[in-house]
Amino acid sequence: MSSVEQSCLLPNVHFSHEDGDRSTRGLPYTYPSQHEIHDHHGPELALPLLPTPQKTESISWIDLPNRSQLLILSLCRLSGSLSKFFLLPYLFHLVRSAVSPSSTPSLAAANDDIVTYYITIPTTALVSTYSGMLVACFPLAQLLALFLPWGRNGGKLPIIWRLSISTVASLAFGLGRSFWALLFWRMVMGLASGNEEGLRSMAGKVAGQEEKKYRDKACQALSMVGNLGMVAGLAMGGLLAEPVKAFPGLFGSEGALNWNGSEEGVSWMVQYPFALPSVVNAMLTGVVAAIAAGWLRETIPEQDQVEDGIGHSSQRPYILLNYTSTLLASPYAEKSTPNPPLLSALTTRTLPSLISSFLLTLHISAFTFILPLHISTPASPYSPLLSTSFHSLVPTLFRFTGGLSLSPLVISLYLTLFGLLGLLFRGFIYPRWQNRLSTMGLFELSLAIFPFVYLVTPYLSLFSWGHQDTTEGCAEIMKWMALGVVIGGQTLAMTMAVPSAEILLAESAPSEEGMRNRVQEVGNMVTSLASVVGPVVGGVVYAKGVREGVVGAVWWFYLAVVAVVAAGWCLCFQGRVYEEPVDDEKR
Repeated sequence: MSSVEQSCLLPNVHFSHEDGDRSTRGLPYTYPSQHEIHDHHGPELALPLLPTPQKTESISWIDLPNRSQLLILSLCRLSGSLSKFFLLPYLFHLVRSAVSPSSTPSLAAANDDIVTYYITIPTTALVSTYSGMLVACFPLAQLLALFLPWGRNGGKLPIIWRLSISTVASLAFGLGRSFWALLFWRMVMGLASGNEEGLRSMAGKVAGQEEKKYRDKACQALSMVGNLGMVAGLAMGGLLAEPVKAFPGLFGSEGALNWNGSEEGVSWMVQYPFALPSVVNAMLTGVVAAIAAGWLRETIPEQDQVEDGIGHSSQRPYILLNYTSTLLASPYAEKSTPNPPLLSALTTRTLPSLISSFLLTLHISAFTFILPLHISTPASPYSPLLSTSFHSLVPTLFRFTGGLSLSPLVISLYLTLFGLLGLLFRGFIYPRWQNRLSTMGLFELSLAIFPFVYLVTPYLSLFSWGHQDTTEGCAEIMKWMALGVVIGGQTLAMTMAVPSAEILLAESAPSEEGMRNRVQEVGNMVTSLASVVGPVVGGVVYAKGVREGVVGAVWWFYLAVVAVVAAGWCLCFQGRVYEEPVDDEKR
C-alpha cells in the first residue's frame, strides 16, 4: 500500500470540547508543552490551556482536479460493490434451486411435490451450510488477491482486465446450474474485485499529490460510492430475481417482452430464474470496463522525481498519460520503497484495535448473511395449538424453528430502505454524535446494542406460527414492525461501529513513514479473514439449529456470544490502551 493510499484511508475527525482528551488524540490540534506553560515571563505571554483547533478549508467535489478521471474511478468502485452485494436477497432461493436431487436422502425417498421437499428440514439445513460457503468465498478470494503480485496494482491496465474478468465471471455465475459451478465463478469474481486499494491509490494520485485535502476528499468520495453500490446491489438482486414471478406483465406468459409467446414466460428466464441480476451486473461491469479503457488515463511519476532515487513520496507530483502505449514505452517506472516487515505493525497499541476489528467484522459479516437466510427460510407449519405435533418441533419459548418465507423482492426492499437510512445517518448524524460522545464513546455504545439485537432476532419466527392466518390483521403489522426494529437496530449499531473502528485503528498506528500503511494492510487482512470465518461458521451453526428445532441457536450461541466478547474486549483492553498518553516509543 502506497503512502498516497495511506493518506486516503485515514479519516478526518472533528474536535469537540466535550470529547475530553480521548477525542483529540491523533487530531490536528496544537498543545502547549509544559515548559512553555510554566516558563512564561508574564500573563500576556501565557499560552491557553485548551487546544487551539487549526482552521481547515472545506473542499467540495467541484474543487477537485481531474474530476472526469475521479468519476471513472468511482464507477469502477461502484461496480465492485454491486458484484459483492447483489447476491444476498435471493441467496437462499438460488442455493436451494442448485441443490441436486441426489444430494440429500430425503429427496430420493420422497415422491411428493418438489415444493413440499423444499420446506423439509434436511434441505433447509443443507442450503444453510452451502449458502455460508458461497458468501464466504468472495472475501476469501479478495484476501488471496492481496498476496498475489498483481493484487494491489492500481494502474490502468490492471483495472481494465479485472473489470473484464469480473464481467465474464458474473455472466457465467448467472448461468451456473450446480452449486460448485456457482462457487467457482463467485471466487473468480472475488479475485477480480480485490482492487479497492489500487483504486484508492490511483484516486489519490489524480486528485493531486501536493494537496492532502484533495486526496482525502477523493478517497471519501470513493468510500461513499462504495456504500451506494452496496445499497444499489441489494435492490438490484431482489428486484431482478425470478423476473417471471415478480413481473408477470413483462416476462410472464402474456408479458410484453415474451416475444416467443411461451406459455410459461420468457424461456431463458424460466430456465434460469436467478440469472437476470448476474446478467445485468455483467452488462454494467462491461460498460465500466469499456469506459475505463477508452477514457481512463494512466499515472506515472515525473522524470525528475523518479531518477533521484527517493522512491515513493507523499509530495511527489504525478502526470497523466493519454495513452497506455505511452506508459509501456516509457523508460521511467515507478520505484517502490522497501516496506517495513508485516509483523512490525503488531504493537501493544495496534493489537487491541486489530482484535476488536476482527471480532466486530466476525459477527457483522455473519449477521449480514444469516438475516436474509433466516427470513427466506420457509415458515414452520406448527403452532402452539397443535399439541399432537412432533415434540421437537412444537414451538416453545426457546425451542422453535422456521423463518418468515419472504420473497427476494420483499427482502431487497427492506434491506435497501434501511441501507439508505444508514447512509443518511452516517453522513448527517454520526459526526454530531461523534463530537458529543467521542469516537470511543460511540464505539462502546454500538457494541452494547449488538447483543440485544441478536437475542431478539430469532423471535421473528414466532410471527409466522400458523402463517396462513397472519396474512392480514394485527399479526401481519406486528411482524413487519418487529422486522423493522431488528434491522433498524442493527443498522444503527453498524453505522456507529464500523467507522469508529476504522478511526480507532488509524489512531493507534505509529507515526513513522510506511508504518501506517502496514497497519492498514494488516487491518484489511484481519477484516477479510473475519468476513470469511463469520458466514462459514454461521451457516454451519444455523444448519445445526434447524436440524435440532432451535433456529435461535446461531443467534444466541454464536452471534450474541461474539458480540459480548467484543464488548468485553473493548472495555477491558482497547479502552485502556486508548486512554493512555500517545507515545511513539511505546507504539
